[in-house]
Amino acid sequence: METRDLKLVSADRGEAARSRGGAPLALAALVLTAVVTATLGGADAARRKIEVRELAENALQMALDRGSADPEVQATLADLRGTLGWRPLESKTRVIYASLVLGLASSLDDMRLASFHAGRAAELSPVTVPVVRAATLVLANTGEIDRALELIRRMFGYDAGSAAETLGQVESLVLGVRLTAGIPDDVDAWMAWARWLRDDGRRDEADDWLRRAHERWPGHLSVRVQLASRAFARRDWGTLEALLPIDGPLPDERAAGRLHVLRGHLKLQRGDGPGATADAETALRLDPSAGMRLLAGDLFHESGDPDRARAEWNRSLHATAREQGSTRRALLVRLGRLEDRYGRPAAALRHWQAVLELDPQHPEARRRVDDLSGFNR
Repeated sequence: METRDLKLVSADRGEAARSRGGAPLALAALVLTAVVTATLGGADAARRKIEVRELAENALQMALDRGSADPEVQATLADLRGTLGWRPLESKTRVIYASLVLGLASSLDDMRLASFHAGRAAELSPVTVPVVRAATLVLANTGEIDRALELIRRMFGYDAGSAAETLGQVESLVLGVRLTAGIPDDVDAWMAWARWLRDDGRRDEADDWLRRAHERWPGHLSVRVQLASRAFARRDWGTLEALLPIDGPLPDERAAGRLHVLRGHLKLQRGDGPGATADAETALRLDPSAGMRLLAGDLFHESGDPDRARAEWNRSLHATAREQGSTRRALLVRLGRLEDRYGRPAAALRHWQAVLELDPQHPEARRRVDDLSGFNR
């Protein structure tokens, strides 16, 4: 059974929300959205979810319109409290109730009540991400920041991605959060947090966490691959050489293929063409994926082997799904430029036309199609 998207504040009610404590109610909406989107399973469970969701949504909307002291708002809270009376183990209802009490709180006792029910919900469902996330947000905003961070810390053990997202939400809602208290001393947790920071646009902080992870776990392959990839993207050859010593051994496994091809690019920069080719060959043996063939093709092209570059880029293109438009476009641009340079105009025109199918406004492709077809715009 499907549920409607949660809608709380329309454009013309924004001022009312601000005047009646919109921030706490917005938090309640955030918690409510987090928990009601979880699937309970079964028709009866889904029906209960709808009933609880509608009660909570009605209470929030009425509070925005009329204020938290409105009799109907208080009656809805009583209904939810009654539901907990006959279904005390329903953790989702309990955490929704906690979020509403927090959103409508007008006293310290209300805050304590919200904190109690949030903590109890997390105890009842200790590994149910929507419940734990919602409980964490309530606890953090009732001043129970240490308990909130402990819940996040545990969440990293069973859903690192959700834990990182929840920590990011808490960080944005509560000033002065000690992030280290919410992140366990575990490489997967550190990497999940670095990934969330990168997705949030905080690249320098993400790179710092990766560097610290490498210092803490120098033998961890995935951390090393990510750091080397970042250094290569910046063409930071000094950092890349520190990570991938030219004369040092590298792991001989699929996950290390990227390290070999990146070191090949480094060797090419250092003037060691045969060594670069050898590393690229090793990378393709370990990991003949589309992404690896793209990087290897780049290396062969830079080393003056256009035939091998063409072959690897074509293999990569054929292995890249049509849904990966940006990757296909990058490959087609490489192939178009290669054919332009090495005298195959028909092939070049075909590649540039394929680029325009993906990106009709691509300036270089438009110019080359015009030049190769003799058309003047």
